[in-house]
Amino acid sequence: RITTAPRQLLAPDDPAASQVRLQFDGNLDAANVNLRDAADFFGPRPVPEQLQGVVNVHSLVRAVPGVAGYDVLLSDLSVNLKQLSLTGQASLSGLLTPQPTFAVTFAASPIQLRQLLMQLPAQWVHPQLPAIIQEREIDGIVEIVSARITGSLAAGPPRSLTGEFRVSQAQALIGESRVPAKDVSAVVSVEVGRIRVSSLSGLYGALHMNESKALVSFLEAGPWLDMDITGTMAAEDLTKFLAKAVTSEQ
Repeated sequence: RITTAPRQLLAPDDPAASQVRLQFDGNLDAANVNLRDAADFFGPRPVPEQLQGVVNVHSLVRAVPGVAGYDVLLSDLSVNLKQLSLTGQASLSGLLTPQPTFAVTFAASPIQLRQLLMQLPAQWVHPQLPAIIQEREIDGIVEIVSARITGSLAAGPPRSLTGEFRVSQAQALIGESRVPAKDVSAVVSVEVGRIRVSSLSGLYGALHMNESKALVSFLEAGPWLDMDITGTMAAEDLTKFLAKAVTSEQ
C-alpha cells in the first residue's frame, strides 16, 4: 500500500516543501533468494566466503521518508537458511543516499557452532576470532538469545556483531598449555573489542568449574584471556597441578 507521507513543517521557500513524498506499507515474501548474490548487490565488498546458499524471508515492510532519503523497517522478520532459523527485525536508514546504514536484531534456536559460522562470519565479531576458533578447536552448541549486526551498505566501517549467546556441550583448548575444556556451558556476551563469559561451568582439565568467568580482549598484540575459576578438584590432581605450577615458575 502506497500513500502520501505527512508533510513536515518546512519554510515556504524550501524546495522540499513542494515535493510529494510517499510511504509504503506491505508484506515481503521471498523464497530461494541466493544469499551471496544478495550480499554482493547490497555491498560492501568483498563478500565473506561463508555467505553461501539460499534463504526464505518473510516480513512486514514499512518505508517512510527520513531525515535523508527513506527509512525502511522490516518487522516480524523470519529468515530460514538451512539449519539456521532467525527471527527479529531489521532497519535501513538513508536509502537512496550515498551511504545508507542498516541494523539487524535477531534471535535463533540452538545450533552447532561450526554450522552457525558457515552463515555468520566470525570476523564480524573481530578479525582475530576466526584464527582463535580454529587454533583452539572451539566448538559446541550455540543459542542466540539476542544479537545485533550493524554496518553500512557502502564502503566504510566493517560490519559489527554484538549480543548475548548461550553455549552448551562446548569444548576448547585453553592457555599456553592447551588444557582441554569439555562439556562447557556458559553465557557469552559479545561486545565491541571483547567477549565476556559468565556462569561458566564444565570440566577444565581435572577441575570441575562452577560459576566461573572469563574475559577475552582483542588487543593489537593479539587476543588476551583472563579467567576467574572456581570449582572442585581431587586432592591427587591438585597436588600434581601445584607441583607443575611451581616447576614452571622456577
